[in-house]
Amino acid sequence: MNQRTVDEEIDAMIAARSGEPKFILAQPPAWLDSFERGLPSRLPPSYRSLVLRYRFPSFDQSGVTLWGNVDGKTRDDFVVASIMDPVLSSVTRRSGFLQIGRPASGSYDLICFDLRSRSKTGEAEIVRLDHEEILIKNAIRIVTKTAGSFLDLFASAGQPSPALHR
Repeated sequence: MNQRTVDEEIDAMIAARSGEPKFILAQPPAWLDSFERGLPSRLPPSYRSLVLRYRFPSFDQSGVTLWGNVDGKTRDDFVVASIMDPVLSSVTRRSGFLQIGRPASGSYDLICFDLRSRSKTGEAEIVRLDHEEILIKNAIRIVTKTAGSFLDLFASAGQPSPALHR
């Protein structure tokens, strides 16, 4: 069986989209290495492939608004938005979570990678965290599991990615 690489999987998922938002191949962002050093662990391989190789505005996918990767300075850029609220980001990171977006419904809850446990391929589940629990109690409460991995969330028609699974 010929499995695709993570980069090929991400490229195929972008190609399957209808061109919205615009994903532009680009050089690796200067901020990525220093940003990852501040995390409890490296970014999951599929998400790292996306932010390492593409520039894109924030976009909605499967009920989630995912932050973009335009220039590392824009308010909706992943690197800026994930640390914008110091209380939320310190509690989530200390607990092994990394915010990558929010519910597309406009809720203040956080959509995060659960970096505490990884699949054999290094992928992390995506969960929705209760923002009030973090702000009021400095605690984490998972509201729901959003996807088994970024590949699952990003896959077209909500179908799990056939390659690179647990």
